[in-house]
Amino acid sequence: MHNGRNLATSYARLRACVRRHGRRADGPCMSVGGGILTGGVQGVVIPSGNGRRRLDLALSVLCTSIRSIIDHLVDFTGSRIIAVALAAFIAMPARCVRRVLAPCVHMSEWCVKRSMLALVDGEVWDMYKPLNKSCDIQFLTFKDENPEEVNKAYWRSCAMIMGYVLQTAFKEEYNVELIRAPEIPVISGAFCYDVILDGRLNDWTPSVENLRSLSKDAHMLIHKDLPFESLEVAPKVAVEIFQENKHKLAAIEEQASLNPNKLVKLYRIGDFVDVSNGPHVSRTSVCSQYEITAAHNLKTTESGLVRRFQGISLPIHLKVLFSVWERLRQRSQKLITKDQGHTQTVEARAS
Repeated sequence: MHNGRNLATSYARLRACVRRHGRRADGPCMSVGGGILTGGVQGVVIPSGNGRRRLDLALSVLCTSIRSIIDHLVDFTGSRIIAVALAAFIAMPARCVRRVLAPCVHMSEWCVKRSMLALVDGEVWDMYKPLNKSCDIQFLTFKDENPEEVNKAYWRSCAMIMGYVLQTAFKEEYNVELIRAPEIPVISGAFCYDVILDGRLNDWTPSVENLRSLSKDAHMLIHKDLPFESLEVAPKVAVEIFQENKHKLAAIEEQASLNPNKLVKLYRIGDFVDVSNGPHVSRTSVCSQYEITAAHNLKTTESGLVRRFQGISLPIHLKVLFSVWERLRQRSQKLITKDQGHTQTVEARAS
């Protein structure tokens, strides 16, 4: 059994690795897009600069949290799990499934892969969000009678993967400022992430080859099977992590003002940390078909040209014919806008 001390030690070692090695980009730079893309996230092991500092701070907070989390003994009762607080071991819904069904290894793994979210005492809960009290757990899947919460979490997770890709896809000499992943209903046909690229790229229009390269980077993250890890922190900690991104600072202030406990929720996949209300699905490998399909110019602000990147994805649990996927892909290329709280698709040329 792992304990809180061992987990904290592991994260401490990772933070030390961050300090020692910094950024490492093994892969050659690609020539597509005029040589502005790095050619894949596979070479980025530990981020440098602001990304490295964000990851280091987030891991530091996580280490502190691990030491204070209570252990749980789980008792399987029909379709529910009762988690009982015991000693110093971090517990979360995904681990509860494995511990409850430990004698049936194959069934345990099947349940973990099938479960996207949890209902903890009736509250929607991330699969990798720690449990800190005795609770009643139910698991949510794509096959439920009403999978609305799972669908929304999936779309949100796909957008976060795209944010990760955009943050790491360009050479270091080009600044990429992430703004937000707007809450877009699945029925709209595309998930989105708004960004401001370096001013030198204002005249750059992503080609089909560029979008294909970004999609390839996303698939590398998907195949790494990374968990979406949730962490709630004090606003001052979140501000320190994102101090150089005014858009994230605004999101932090808004989220803290709406949270009864005045906390800010962060999510992490691999080396990427972002501000999000969540919840997210369990792991990146939940995605199957995934493609970044378009980039639209929205408006010019004081910070620069705001672009909206869009994409389409289907989970591994859902398979469609190529002809159906092609229609979905073409639909996802239309600019997604919000008008009086209702999401609309607007015919527009990717630009």
